[in-house]
Amino acid sequence: MPKSPDPTSTPKHPDQIGQSDRERFVNTAARLAAEVYDFHERWALESGTPLEVIIKRTPMLDEEVGELKEEVERPDSEFDEAAMAEEAADVLFVALGHMEQLGSVGLSGMDAVTSKNIAKTTKSHFKHPVSGKVTRIGRKDSPQTDQTESGARS
Repeated sequence: MPKSPDPTSTPKHPDQIGQSDRERFVNTAARLAAEVYDFHERWALESGTPLEVIIKRTPMLDEEVGELKEEVERPDSEFDEAAMAEEAADVLFVALGHMEQLGSVGLSGMDAVTSKNIAKTTKSHFKHPVSGKVTRIGRKDSPQTDQTESGARS
């Protein structure tokens, strides 16, 4: 669904002028991912086994999630949307760093999650009316379906 134009949302890079919201989002996310890779190269960050990488990096991710939570929980009078967006981007930067450091295991994980989400349809999943989470039909809190639709035997 296209987003309504935001007059304060002008492209930060000249190459984004005239791009759709999708193009701007995908290109900006790709630029962030490229910088994660370059950052790790610049600082000669080393990998270990997948488990070692996650154990070592998880505190960084926890810290960034905590900073995002602090921004979200500020009183309305102190809320700063731009600061919240930057904290969310910090979470993404560190999470992408996890994936980069995991090497081929990280790439496989991203491919698996991408494929899993591509396969979700309105016939197999529903959007929870309160949380907004897309969940498999038949799981807890899913809408009632008749037994023939759910595949149950009569």
